[in-house]
Amino acid sequence: MIKVSLEDIKNKFDELINEKTSREEISNWASKRMFAHDDDLLEFIPIEYKPIIWDGIGYLIGVDMLNPDGNYLHVKEDFIDYQKQLFKDQSSLVKDLFNRDDRFREAEKEVLELQEKYPDQSSKFYMEETDKILMKKGLLKTS
Repeated sequence: MIKVSLEDIKNKFDELINEKTSREEISNWASKRMFAHDDDLLEFIPIEYKPIIWDGIGYLIGVDMLNPDGNYLHVKEDFIDYQKQLFKDQSSLVKDLFNRDDRFREAEKEVLELQEKYPDQSSKFYMEETDKILMKKGLLKTS
């Protein structure tokens, strides 16, 4: 079984954007997770973020694609934009979860207060803090 988390996806985008890992290595990493999924051997951590994690894997598979001129199809700005959208989708998913169950109302309030208190933080900061709040309230489980 291969485990993949939202944090793994975030780290792969950071490695890609900061050119710490080659496009080919990132694509191979994502391909292995795609194949593991096809064989029912991929575990999403936490399962609530499966749609976002899966979208990230799907995007990362193609980061080494070349156009007919032999240049990379995507540029660094494309990766940055997609990463922002992906983690914006995480916020939307959390809001959807909040709307489904009254137990999340208190957690939602804490997240909004956090965003007001620290308005200039990174998406990674908000992701980590949101997860902490949800785990503290027993609304998000980790393996």
